[in-house]
Amino acid sequence: MSNPEQTAINLTIAGIEGLIRHGERKITTIDEFEAEYGEQGREAREASRPLIEKDIANAREALRIRREAGGS
Repeated sequence: MSNPEQTAINLTIAGIEGLIRHGERKITTIDEFEAEYGEQGREAREASRPLIEKDIANAREALRIRREAGGS
């Protein structure tokens, strides 16, 4: 994902909220993967989770920026 400022410019509030929901679903999926596949799942989760969490944080910051700018 691009930086939060650029995301706030490029997407609507609904689009940014969609990015957040998508990231949250990805977190849920990798947590389920770990539960199902044990050690291999844990390794995949450890590799993926920080990247997904960063994307979610960037999207939340973009949402804050967009809302403060009075965007829709």
